Amino acid sequence: NEKVSFSIEYVTGEFAGLRRPNEYIGYEIDYPYEITEGSPDGNKFVTSFNEIDMLLNYSLNSSISKLIKKELPENLSVNIKMGFGYNVFRSLRTNLYTDEYVYSHGYDELTKNESKNGITESVIIYGAKIKYEIEDDLSLLVDYTVRNSMSDKWDSSIMDGGQGNDKFSLFSFGLAYEIPEKVNIKN
Repeated sequence: NEKVSFSIEYVTGEFAGLRRPNEYIGYEIDYPYEITEGSPDGNKFVTSFNEIDMLLNYSLNSSISKLIKKELPENLSVNIKMGFGYNVFRSLRTNLYTDEYVYSHGYDELTKNESKNGITESVIIYGAKIKYEIEDDLSLLVDYTVRNSMSDKWDSSIMDGGQGNDKFSLFSFGLAYEIPEKVNIKN
């Protein structure tokens, strides 16, 4: 209906980060391979992933209109979203400067090459989306989404004393084209 909708999203990509030694203070890092007991320079990671999500979208247009006591333009919609996803990923952590292997998920322990199967993870998702209809079938989209994993594996760094769950956020903008419902084909 006008306020509530369901959607399915497929997202693929990479994210990365780094951590310097002073950022480990107060945490105990689990290095199960005992290859590297940390690094004086710090570590970096790169994670590649594929994810399928099921989302509940809720329109805030009427609530915003009541709050500002003015109707929003018909071609503008503001939605919040929440849901869950299934994430398949591979993560590799290396020394910040030397690229020496530290730890990984979804890589072969001996060869350090990607394993056949990635690691799976459940994900909780929430965010907001603004859609501005430029023309009948063409819209501008601005989206901010946060993805929370149910473990501490996305950065290949399992830390005791930490929050226990990794998360990352994604800000995107783009164009959306709606495919017409009926296509007239002349014989």
